[in-house]
Amino acid sequence: MGDLGIARANQGGNARTALLWAPFRFVDRRRSSTGQVGIPTHFLRAYQTQIAAFDAMIHVSTRACAMHARTQIWELMGWPHLRYDAAALHEICAETEYALGIVSGRTAELPAGTYAQLKQAAEAEEIVRTAWLSGQSIERAAALSAVADADGAGGAADERAIGLAQVLRECAGVGLLSLTRLRAWHADLFPSGFDGGRQIRPGRWRSGVASAGPAMSWPGPPAERLVGELEIFLKWLELDQSDHYLVKAALAHIWFLALSPFQCGNARLARMVSRRVLVGRRAAPLALCSLSAQFARDRAGYVEAVEIARTGDLDLTHWVGWFCHQVQRAAMHAEVNVARETSASRFWQQCAGLSLNPRQLRALDHLQRHPDEALQSKRWGQLLGVSSDTALRDLTELAAHGLLRRQGRARAVRFVLAQTP
Repeated sequence: MGDLGIARANQGGNARTALLWAPFRFVDRRRSSTGQVGIPTHFLRAYQTQIAAFDAMIHVSTRACAMHARTQIWELMGWPHLRYDAAALHEICAETEYALGIVSGRTAELPAGTYAQLKQAAEAEEIVRTAWLSGQSIERAAALSAVADADGAGGAADERAIGLAQVLRECAGVGLLSLTRLRAWHADLFPSGFDGGRQIRPGRWRSGVASAGPAMSWPGPPAERLVGELEIFLKWLELDQSDHYLVKAALAHIWFLALSPFQCGNARLARMVSRRVLVGRRAAPLALCSLSAQFARDRAGYVEAVEIARTGDLDLTHWVGWFCHQVQRAAMHAEVNVARETSASRFWQQCAGLSLNPRQLRALDHLQRHPDEALQSKRWGQLLGVSSDTALRDLTELAAHGLLRRQGRARAVRFVLAQTP
């Protein structure tokens, strides 16, 4: 590609860059096709990169200034007396209670071991997703290991996952949530003393504004007011029982974010505080729900709803309704998981009375894990290292027991689960 001249830059819609470049007069020995003096391409590209970075900086600064310019709910007259329309929220609260009731009813059919596995899986999902919502990445295997470590099984290695697992268990624990406990939770979230690449002060109240990311800050009350504000919040959270627990969990989320008592990690702790309220009232079904996973499915909606609530008026009816809807959807996802495990449990109970060889058990386990797949005798025999006739005989016997269903004919025959879980 030849050098780009000022005239070409203008024609390409980049007049601003060309105008800024003109005074520097970086002249190339050749001339452009229009006869005008050209600017070396690598100089122009470098300067365009600088302009783009400058524009991004201006955008971030403008966004931060706009956020600071908005009135925060803690600045309003009447704070912290948050309001909501109980009549308007009655229907969504009832629907959410119904969804949680279905999950609770289904869990009663599960063996104790299966319920424990589902609970660990939900907690691992909560760890992975609450970290993801805050711009961090924790592997699912590390989260499962941390949850098992919290249960006394040991083996966890990721200290961030371990800290989140400890806070999750604290959420379901007894005792009042105190200032000391909050600071301990924050220290558990940041065991290394770093949030990403930033060094922070784990377990210590902020002295300036709270950060919600590298390009955003959340203005909360002045640092000298934090302890008093938090004492009012914790007294309401632990002692006031006048609000429905779903409403209280939603209000607690916004109230804590409005205070943002720490330098960072406030959103993670706000989700933990809400979880504490929810699990404290409906432990069995809500222990199988991941609210952070549901927020992650609608991350844009979550961010928007939080910002509207934090910078609106003291009437949080809309936010509470949105929050309850997310709890309902999280319960529906949990119901699907419980139904799948219930079906699988019944399936293996049906198999328990049959004399099945290890190859047949492996085939059933494979189809249970991949219910949309089908097994062909030749391919399955190759995977097991046996002849296609042996594989066909194994699969045919499973079909005779009613565990598999035969499809196709002759060489095209394949086997699928008789009843998809």
